[in-house]
Amino acid sequence: MMFKNPWLIFLQASFFVLILRSPLTGFEHHQSPVNFLEYTQSVIQNNQSRQKPFFLLFSAEWCHWCKILETKTLKNERVYSFLNQNFINVFIDADIHTGVYLRYNAKGYPFTVFLNPDATVYFKYPGVLYAE
Repeated sequence: MMFKNPWLIFLQASFFVLILRSPLTGFEHHQSPVNFLEYTQSVIQNNQSRQKPFFLLFSAEWCHWCKILETKTLKNERVYSFLNQNFINVFIDADIHTGVYLRYNAKGYPFTVFLNPDATVYFKYPGVLYAE
């Protein structure tokens, strides 16, 4: 058996190793200090009786900027303490819940929506919100 091109084999092997060593997910909300509820169709309705505003975070596994939001903002103690004390935090995987993403006229990732306690939209923001 003869190898066609040793450089090609080396490049393919290197690429394979890089893929295995790379994180394949974007924002890991399960490991976040923000207490996120996983989005379901009834999560907002079921939590309205708590009389707290909602923080909705739309993200996607492949999203680079979602990872930046996680490391630069959501892991900041002031931010996650404030969110956990004052909001009902809901994580929404935009690749799975595309209808919800479209319902809020979302543009880009990450996409943040703040809802009033009655679930009306208070504020929407495309992109990374920094702790400052």
